[in-house]
Amino acid sequence: MIGLYIHIPFCASKCYYCDFNSYAGKGNLAGSFFEALALEVESYLKQGVFDQGVQTIFFGGGTPSLYIDEIIEFLNVYYPRWKVVSDAEITLEANPGTGTAEKFEKLRKSPVNRLSFGFQSFHPTILKKLGRTHGPEDLFQAFQMARNAGFSNINCDLIFAIPGQTLEMWQEDLDRLIGLHPEHISIYNLTLEEGTRFWDWYARGTLKMPDEDLQLTLYQLGIERLSKAGYQHYEISNFALPGFRSKHNQIYWRNEEYLGLGPGAFSYLSGRRFSNVRGIEEYIQRLFKGDSPVVEEEIISRNKQMAETLMMHLRLTEGIPLAYFQDRFGVSVEEAYPQALQKLFHLKLIERVDGYLRLTREGLYVANEVFIEFLDPEP
Repeated sequence: MIGLYIHIPFCASKCYYCDFNSYAGKGNLAGSFFEALALEVESYLKQGVFDQGVQTIFFGGGTPSLYIDEIIEFLNVYYPRWKVVSDAEITLEANPGTGTAEKFEKLRKSPVNRLSFGFQSFHPTILKKLGRTHGPEDLFQAFQMARNAGFSNINCDLIFAIPGQTLEMWQEDLDRLIGLHPEHISIYNLTLEEGTRFWDWYARGTLKMPDEDLQLTLYQLGIERLSKAGYQHYEISNFALPGFRSKHNQIYWRNEEYLGLGPGAFSYLSGRRFSNVRGIEEYIQRLFKGDSPVVEEEIISRNKQMAETLMMHLRLTEGIPLAYFQDRFGVSVEEAYPQALQKLFHLKLIERVDGYLRLTREGLYVANEVFIEFLDPEP
């Protein structure tokens, strides 16, 4: 079984913090893009990649909700050919303000059964600072339209540690989102990424980021408020009501196999990681000429598979089942990483609980530092 990711690279405008492979002002390429996407699917159908079955589908971007009609038409053609399991989770990312009641109703009649809204904040000043094109009223309206259309599995994203965001503003964002009662909530610590406007402004000294103590306080408040509201904190940045954990993202966190379609999409199949060309024009040209869009590939060594599996599982608050690691690689975690484990246990950043190895609360706050310990080729 595999997960399927489909990248829709178009945006109405580029947010100031975003480093995703997305492009504004290129909507004229959409028709050719969907034709090229179909050609890429056909190539994998011929290879038998879908024969093992598909357990999740995720339309990411970019802003997929700009092209709901095209996506529905695409699904009508290819969904029956993908051997999708009956209880598959099929998610579409949506930007508030890009959908209509009619489009959400049409979307709900398609195989799509889950929406992911990029809310980010309910404060107009913060939304403007992020370069978002929607206002707070659009958030409530989009959410209600989705509910009225029959969607009963909705994720909403929020961002914290935004320049100018106070503790009070963050608590208001959390409380307003909790009041909507989505099934899943993701909270992300804003990070500066090269190539974004935020990166440039920070380099020029015109953007000041919150200090680390405030960032930690905001994260802790998010955990506290969401947990109190009944959301299970199951991954570093993700919270879900019982039964609504993201199936697709858990494929990544368990280092399982997935296929990526579209410009810049990554895939991980049979121990091989590969990625497509990022540019929309080149992606289209390659496929129209009958060429593969893949431009980079790597055979993942056993040692790297072990390290990646361990690190990704540790993102989950339950951690990694020690027996699972032993069965998958024929060696125990203790045998593979004796020095790293000794150090991390001593620092009280990891712990063993009921057959699992997991981060402690202290380890959760410095997860990236913990993960680095497993990058050394110790095995």
